[in-house]
Amino acid sequence: MIEVTTKLLQQAQKIQLVFSFKLDTGLEHKLKTARDYNKLLRDFPINQLLSANDLDQVRKAIDLIFNQFRQVRQGGDSYPNNRAIALMNAVCQDLNEQLLKILSNYQIMHLDYQEFENLKREIQSVFQILFDRINDFRNMINSHRSRLDPESTRLMENITKNPLKERLERIFIFSKHHHRFKQIIRKTLSNEASGDKKNLEDVALSKINEAYQSFNGINVLDISKEGFDLWDQTERTYNVKIDKVESQITSILKAKLSQAQNANEMFRVFQIFNALFTRPRIRGAIQEYQIQLLIKVEKDIEVLRDKLLNNQN
Repeated sequence: MIEVTTKLLQQAQKIQLVFSFKLDTGLEHKLKTARDYNKLLRDFPINQLLSANDLDQVRKAIDLIFNQFRQVRQGGDSYPNNRAIALMNAVCQDLNEQLLKILSNYQIMHLDYQEFENLKREIQSVFQILFDRINDFRNMINSHRSRLDPESTRLMENITKNPLKERLERIFIFSKHHHRFKQIIRKTLSNEASGDKKNLEDVALSKINEAYQSFNGINVLDISKEGFDLWDQTERTYNVKIDKVESQITSILKAKLSQAQNANEMFRVFQIFNALFTRPRIRGAIQEYQIQLLIKVEKDIEVLRDKLLNNQN
C-alpha cells in the first residue's frame, strides 16, 4: 500500500513531496527493517507446532523452528536480540500449551507402568531436543555481544525454565518410587500374615493403592500456583498413608527379629526382608537389631574360636 502510494505520487510528478515524506518518516529504513523481519516470520513454522497431534510431530516442529532461527542468524544481524528472545519465549509458551493438549489424551497417573515408561521416554526426548536447541539459541544470542535489556534478560530466564518439565519430572520420580515400593512388597511379603491372619502382601498393596487414589481428583498437569500447591498437598496425604503401611511392616519385622534365637535366625529374617531396607523409615527402625546381630555374631565367633583352641590343646 505504501509503495503504491509513493508510485502514484511520483507519477503525478510530486517528487519533492515523495522525497520529504520518505525523509520525515524514515520510510526507506522502515521498509528495509520490515523486509529483514519478514525473512524470519514469512515461513516461520509455528503452524507445524500448533497442529502437532503427537510427541513425534512436536519434536519435528521444534527442529524446524530452531533451524529457521539459525538460518536467519547466519544471514546477519537483521533480527534484533530483544525481538528474537521475545519470539522464542512465545514459542516455548505455545509448546507447553500444545504438550498439555497432547498429554490430556492420556490418564498419565493411571497408565500401565510399561506404557507410562514409554510415554516418559518420549516426553524426555522432546525436552532434551528443546533444551539442546535453546542452548544453541542462547549461544547465538551471546555471540552478538550486545547487552540485553532487563525485559529480555527476564524472558531469557523464562525460556530456560519450564514449569511443565519440572512437574513431569516430579511425576516421573514419584511414580518410579511408587512402582518400586509395590515390587518390593510383592517380593518380600508374599508369605507373611498380618495380625488378623490376612496375607500381608494383599493388605499392604491395598493400602498403597488406596494412598495412590489421592491423586484421582486432581489435574496433575496443572502448572499454575494453585496446581503446584494442590500437588504438594496431595503428595503429603499420600506419604502419610504410606507411613502407616511402613509402620505395620516395621512392627512385623521387629517381632520376627525379637523372636530370633541366634545369629542364623536373625540373618534369615534380614535376608527375607532385605529389599525393604531401601526404605529409610524401615531401615532406621531396625537399626538396633542390626547392632544386636553384630554382637551375636561376635559372640558366636568367640565361641567358635574357643572350641578351636580347646581342640588344639
